[in-house]
Amino acid sequence: MKNKKYIILVVLFFAAINFVNAKSDGGSDAQEVLHSIVKGMLQNSISSFSSYLSDNCYISLNNGTIGYYTTSQSYYIFENYFSQYKVTDIKFNEIKKSTLSYNASGIVKYNFNGSKYECRIFVSLKTSSGLWYISQIMIN
Repeated sequence: MKNKKYIILVVLFFAAINFVNAKSDGGSDAQEVLHSIVKGMLQNSISSFSSYLSDNCYISLNNGTIGYYTTSQSYYIFENYFSQYKVTDIKFNEIKKSTLSYNASGIVKYNFNGSKYECRIFVSLKTSSGLWYISQIMIN
């Protein structure tokens, strides 16, 4: 009986730690996802952020691509897009955080067919089981 109480206490302790971690602001985890997105776009390395793509990710790009896509589809859409649109700079200047979502918007500078362009970027992250996922990326 004493061992059973000890095991229950240990299980409750670890469950409480996981609950606190999952319910925390999550800013550093969401910031890590944003950093991975920036790194991947600047280096044309989709694999830098592809593990964060949700399975029903909404994508809207200035090349006419719009819709909800699976993780695999999103990977190839971004791979194709960033092979043509060479990102030179990204700055997120507005970030809104809540317990379950994280939204960032800013400016993307890129080269396309030898010309320089600038447009807006919007990224929406959602959390599930304490992990952050990309639910939307819009570059327009």
